[in-house]
Amino acid sequence: MRVFALDTSSKVATVAIVEDQNIVVETVLKHGLTHSENLMPLVAETFQRAGFEPKEMDLFAVTRGPGGFTGLRIGVSTIKGLAEGVDKPVVSLDTMEVLAHTTAPTNRLIVALLDAQRDRVYRSIYRYEKNELINLKETEIMDLSSVIEEVKGIIDRGVFFLGDGYHLHQALIEEAFGGELSKSHQGNHLPRASALGFLAMEKAKKEGTIKAGELRVAYLRKSQAELQHEEKMKRSKDEKKQR
Repeated sequence: MRVFALDTSSKVATVAIVEDQNIVVETVLKHGLTHSENLMPLVAETFQRAGFEPKEMDLFAVTRGPGGFTGLRIGVSTIKGLAEGVDKPVVSLDTMEVLAHTTAPTNRLIVALLDAQRDRVYRSIYRYEKNELINLKETEIMDLSSVIEEVKGIIDRGVFFLGDGYHLHQALIEEAFGGELSKSHQGNHLPRASALGFLAMEKAKKEGTIKAGELRVAYLRKSQAELQHEEKMKRSKDEKKQR
């Protein structure tokens, strides 16, 4: 099976084509330009380097969230357009699951953290059991102190923290866990499109696929624009009550 996969859930864009158990091409790009400026040239370059056209893909894969609102929308829209254009199926995966799969099997706890802004993080906790990654705690938005307290309550054989949320709060996490913390490679701080592609193959075989038109972004919180609008409406109501 040949899969085209992309992730734009963070400030980094990552695109890959994988075939069976091989990475044909993978690109990770962190640039001053936005995803709206970077992504389509990156997609075109990926197909060119691999020597394939979109119609030669068996499956398209994308992360559906959580992550940055604009990035997720751009990623999902891009995959939807590519897949619809060549009438191919799609698989979408949770960003945290893809992030957790950047590690090799380990007996340590795996905590995926992504920056949720406003001093909060998206948190999901995993553990390998018989080489299968098991989700112990589904994704929630939490403050870091609550995450640290939660992890301390279930840690037994050490812990890995992954994601840009770990990178953002690294000093506090290292202070909290000391020798129990295994430092992860810099490459483990973002979802990898190649990992997404391989996971998409497995999901397609086990659970099937969807049509491109069925793709949806999975938001766990309201966007900054929505929060500002709600605050503005609240102030307006309060002012009317005071008149």
